[in-house]
Amino acid sequence: MWRYWRALPPKGKIGILFGSWYTAPIIDRVFRRTRRSDLVQSLEEIRHFERMLADDGAPILKFWFHLSKKRQRMRLKALQSNPETS
Repeated sequence: MWRYWRALPPKGKIGILFGSWYTAPIIDRVFRRTRRSDLVQSLEEIRHFERMLADDGAPILKFWFHLSKKRQRMRLKALQSNPETS
């Protein structure tokens, strides 16, 4: 969690993380690059990190943004048809 710790804004400032610190351990487990026990340990470290932030007075807000398959397909086709993004 050190790389997230180093990127935290100072007290009184707002930081926004696009993505999730849950992503890497979950993907590693899904693709069987780690054992289940490694995932459990990673999730426990994340919970500990979030608890430490909350205990220090940092509000933690989590948002779930959903993009439908139809909308995602439309965006990917638009990217593919543009020479700068294909």
